[in-house]
Amino acid sequence: MKMQFKISLILLFLCNSIYATSPELCLKDDDCVKVTKDCCPCSSMGQNKAILKSQKQAYEKQKISKCADMACLEAISTHWTCVNSKPVCTAGKCELKKL
Repeated sequence: MKMQFKISLILLFLCNSIYATSPELCLKDDDCVKVTKDCCPCSSMGQNKAILKSQKQAYEKQKISKCADMACLEAISTHWTCVNSKPVCTAGKCELKKL
């Protein structure tokens, strides 16, 4: 019984250490932010997605060069990620949740 308890504590510690040190994993909803999924925003028929707040600046910078020659439609998207969603952390991954 004591051995199982010790093993459980070790596993719990290791799992928490992995989550705390990995730049790819979120721990709470506040770690995540909603961003434009591709080049076009929701105001131009685009969609949204969720990423880590810590990765937002790099994501936006990469998107500038990727989308430099992209033309977007002039129509507002009604996709659920634009209209009724919020970023959440689910099992260490940022994603959008329908409200």
